[in-house]
Amino acid sequence: MEVVLDEWQRPRPGYSHDSRTYNKMMLILGKARQFETMVIVLEEMGERGLLTLETFQIAIKAFAEAQ
Repeated sequence: MEVVLDEWQRPRPGYSHDSRTYNKMMLILGKARQFETMVIVLEEMGERGLLTLETFQIAIKAFAEAQ
């Protein structure tokens, strides 16, 4: 999973991830039960001002389904 994240975090020149692409990654991480990585991504999204209601819905659903 770390290799995927490393590659994902190196976007092409002139491109930057937005809340939509971060939310897609959150969905993937949630399905893979990579909760620690999800928290790291949440923190990064917060630092970049990209947190949305959808982001929180994705995280809450993933954490709730793990119980």
